Amino acid sequence: MPAPKETAGETSTRRWVILSFWAVILLGVPIWWKTTEIYRATLPLERMLAWSEGRACDIVLPVYLDVRSADPVVDLPRLLEEVEKKLREGNDIPEYDIQLKVVVEDTSSTRGTVIALSPSDASPSPKSLFNSEGVLTFTYPSSARDILPDYLHDEIQSIFAKEKAYVKNVLSKAKEDIQNDNGFRRVMGYAPTYQLSFSLMNGGARDGVSQWAIEEAVDSVFGETLRELSVVSNFSVHSQIQHYANLGFEPRKAVDGDGYELRSEELSQFINSAEWSLATPITSYPTMNFLLYVPEKSYRPLVIRDGEGKPVASNSFLIPQWGGVVIYNPPDDSANSLSEDELRGTLSTFRTYLLSLVGMPVALGAGPNRWSYDGLVRQRTAENIVSTAATLGSLARLVTQLKHMSVPQAVRESVNLVLSNLDNACAALHRGNVLEAFPHTLVARTNAEKAFFDPSMVSMLYFPDEHKYAIYMPLFGPLAVPLILSVVKELRTWRERRKQLKVKGE
Repeated sequence: MPAPKETAGETSTRRWVILSFWAVILLGVPIWWKTTEIYRATLPLERMLAWSEGRACDIVLPVYLDVRSADPVVDLPRLLEEVEKKLREGNDIPEYDIQLKVVVEDTSSTRGTVIALSPSDASPSPKSLFNSEGVLTFTYPSSARDILPDYLHDEIQSIFAKEKAYVKNVLSKAKEDIQNDNGFRRVMGYAPTYQLSFSLMNGGARDGVSQWAIEEAVDSVFGETLRELSVVSNFSVHSQIQHYANLGFEPRKAVDGDGYELRSEELSQFINSAEWSLATPITSYPTMNFLLYVPEKSYRPLVIRDGEGKPVASNSFLIPQWGGVVIYNPPDDSANSLSEDELRGTLSTFRTYLLSLVGMPVALGAGPNRWSYDGLVRQRTAENIVSTAATLGSLARLVTQLKHMSVPQAVRESVNLVLSNLDNACAALHRGNVLEAFPHTLVARTNAEKAFFDPSMVSMLYFPDEHKYAIYMPLFGPLAVPLILSVVKELRTWRERRKQLKVKGE
């Protein structure tokens, strides 16, 4: 039986229903598209890439050396002019600018470090020596005045050699060179705050050390050093005592039969991470670990020997980018406690390791002084600028390549703050003020990393367009098929009716 013929009213109703569905889709899709649009704040990509590519600022690291002389024969301005000329000719780092200035007063300059020229015929040859205030004194016989420019040049080059090598590698971004050099490989990555963890580890319990005046000793030995380093980084201090901290291996009997020994090749196994609890309070700061290890009585004395089999004077070793260990063998009649005076030697060793871990360029034969502290500020300033510029470049390329990634307004504000501080740091360096530039580089580095790792932006890295298609296709596919087929059917019906009307008209 043929289907009843559709009336004109029913046909009109069907078409209005189909049209209403399509009207909802055509009006809803733009609204849905706009309401689900990913917000992308406009970033100054050109300026970010300019810093990343080294086009935004010519970095200059000024080094000011104030020179005074007690030699009336020496023409000091002319001498310094000759030395500066030699320094410029032999300088392979254009960013490194050593400037010498004549100082008349017998006091330290407020702007640079001090070199004092002192003639003395009691000295058969030129020599240099740092005093307790960090003044570098050049003593030379009167017969050596002619070679004074060459000698002064060589000494300055020698003093700044380590610092210049570090800065050169940082500015050239040759990280592999830093990692391959033992001196650079020791240095921990820069952080605004470090945690110092002092641990007293006893191999046994009954014959170990149960008390130590660590607070007083740290304040006495580390106090001044930490205050000087606070210009670059802050430090928090934590201490602990543990018993039954057994080694993960059996120490070998000493060759001479007196006690036990550790060879240099065995030191990598010394830290028994599986059994020793070296965890520090919950913190996001990098930790420098300093261990004072007291061996079990049956293994005393436990001595560290170098590659030639000779005992290491400090009986200690440094672990690059981690910390240091000192082995303490208490006398048989000693108490089970360590006083401040007894800890002073151990903590002096730890302080030396601390300076190595932060990368301080201490001159050979000299302790930490103004030269080395200023050098550390220059190193960290250069490192912060390079790290910040690299982060800005990575962020700019990431935003450019991933069109679907959200860029919140907070990221834009952080980037603008980074660029502003980098500009201020660059201006301060060109004015010759590294101490003014360093805080700007620190703010820039912190905010650059904050912008790059913004949670709301990073989460979108795992939700690309392909995921959208995978989510929406199962939803809209079944809905779209009947709507499209209904439109096709209506078009066919409309064309057939036109043909029928045309035939009737003829």
